[in-house]
Amino acid sequence: MDVTFETAIELLLRAGRLGQKNGHGFYKYQTDAKGRPRKEIDPETERLLAAGQPNGKTGFGEEDIVARMMLP
Repeated sequence: MDVTFETAIELLLRAGRLGQKNGHGFYKYQTDAKGRPRKEIDPETERLLAAGQPNGKTGFGEEDIVARMMLP
């Protein structure tokens, strides 16, 4: 059984969140008084990324971290 999951980048790309290019990515971008983009935390990003987590899992336990560190 081959199960593939989308990466965070793929999820955001599919949602049309291109970063500074369109003002939304991992962050929401607003321009400051000097016209430069300023990033702000966007609560919608967390919801999008959580939808792509297998089994609704959003964090790693100690065993998961050790397993991932020891695999390479």
